[in-house]
Amino acid sequence: MSQEASADEGELQELGPPPNPPKRRGSELTSGPTRSPIEIVETSNPDQLEIIVEHWIREALCEKYERVRRFAGSGDKGRDVVAQESRDDLDPWDNFQCKRYKDPLTPSDIWIEFGKLVYWTMKGAYSRPRKYTFVCPKGCGPKAKDLLDNPEAIREGLREQWDGKCAVLCPLSEISGYLEDFEFPEFDTVEAGQITKELEDSRVYPALFGGGLIKPRPPVPPTPESIDSKELGYINALVDAYRDDAVETISDVGEAMAHEKYGEHLRHSRKEFYCAEALREFSKDVLPDEGSYRDLQEQIRDGVWHVLLDEHASAYRRVLAVCTQAVAVATDDHPLTGDLKPNDRTGICHQLANDGEIKWTK
Repeated sequence: MSQEASADEGELQELGPPPNPPKRRGSELTSGPTRSPIEIVETSNPDQLEIIVEHWIREALCEKYERVRRFAGSGDKGRDVVAQESRDDLDPWDNFQCKRYKDPLTPSDIWIEFGKLVYWTMKGAYSRPRKYTFVCPKGCGPKAKDLLDNPEAIREGLREQWDGKCAVLCPLSEISGYLEDFEFPEFDTVEAGQITKELEDSRVYPALFGGGLIKPRPPVPPTPESIDSKELGYINALVDAYRDDAVETISDVGEAMAHEKYGEHLRHSRKEFYCAEALREFSKDVLPDEGSYRDLQEQIRDGVWHVLLDEHASAYRRVLAVCTQAVAVATDDHPLTGDLKPNDRTGICHQLANDGEIKWTK
């Protein structure tokens, strides 16, 4: 958001959920950032800072706020990120205004923001916020702190500073009466250190700042004894592959499970599938982007594609060749690489077969 004074007459654009944090290579996640998290916040450009703030509100303050919105464009009228306890438009709202400067915040940095608050509430553009927080990565200087604690000093200062700082909004004479009775909200400030500290245990932290996933991968649970309905896609595909390879007739899953040769393969394939399923669930806890696991599946699929298309003596031989190739596929740029086991890679092949993206029989 531009820090220059403007009448904010442009079109207001309410943005959707925050963009996913930047994708980081696996090595970046495990070895840590080249800059400290505080430095990253302090040197972010205005848009990046607003995205970090929105993630911070959604993650660290999620118990307090149900609705969080970020605005873009010249029509924001002094609102960068807005948060509410519920989704009711009539409920009280809190404003978070990002002020990215190389030095701690001073009164001269924020007169225009006070002016926008008074002017746009007078115009009826929005109601008075319950709380107004300046996000100042470099901190707030003592004079600005004293000012934020003293509404009457803000009122008097606006009268003195209006022509020099806020005249772009309107003449002082147009607003002086409204300013006289205006009830300022509670003001507060947030620094980079608080934001990074309160995001430490969140799943967005590694993507925003690096430094490794927030928790280790737990052990893979035992494979269920009975076959679940969610498995039927890849299991039926395997049974078809066994039929294509077998000399004798294999009529159903039960016969395949009891077969001396294919039964062991089917049991291990189920173990692989559930290993990959556990990895999928783990990714939801530690990665902010729900598409990250899908990216991993696509990397495995692309890595085995030519082997899948190649000629094989039977569909079963195709299964073996593809799964062997899956173990060797390079995934160094994926954040889950450090937690990948061979069974995950082959299990992903079964997940893809379960969804019909890989077909063993031609």
